[in-house]
Amino acid sequence: MTTHIRPDWRIEPQEYDALCAYLGTTPKPHLYAHLTTYLASARKRLSRPTGFSRYLAAAPLTGWRIARLDVATKLFIPDHPIRHALNAAIAIHECDGEAYGEMAAAPRGWTTVPRMLGWGLGFALNLAISIPWLGWQLVRYAPRAGARGK
Repeated sequence: MTTHIRPDWRIEPQEYDALCAYLGTTPKPHLYAHLTTYLASARKRLSRPTGFSRYLAAAPLTGWRIARLDVATKLFIPDHPIRHALNAAIAIHECDGEAYGEMAAAPRGWTTVPRMLGWGLGFALNLAISIPWLGWQLVRYAPRAGARGK
């Protein structure tokens, strides 16, 4: 299995597409270039993940993994490379007029409360799925960690 973003701080174009789909933005080649430039400089400034964090980083990013890693890194691993990639993608898209319009779209009028309720329930569901998933990943990682320790 090849490593994609995290251990070497790279992100492949299809992973960028998945990241944009998760964030609700349209992928743009010039923004992808900015993101890859930022991540290339980040690998010089920030430490490489090790142990379980590296294990989580090794698999390619898909929509499913991005959603799980978003919650996991918010709660437990704030210095994980995916956290930096998500934050950088948001910041870069906010600097682009069209992408900012996609991200800043907010409900108005009577739709505000149901949409906010939906976002809250969506987060709760994501958390309810991500915690067991993270536990399963830890169970899968444990034998590898034990084998390295010998």
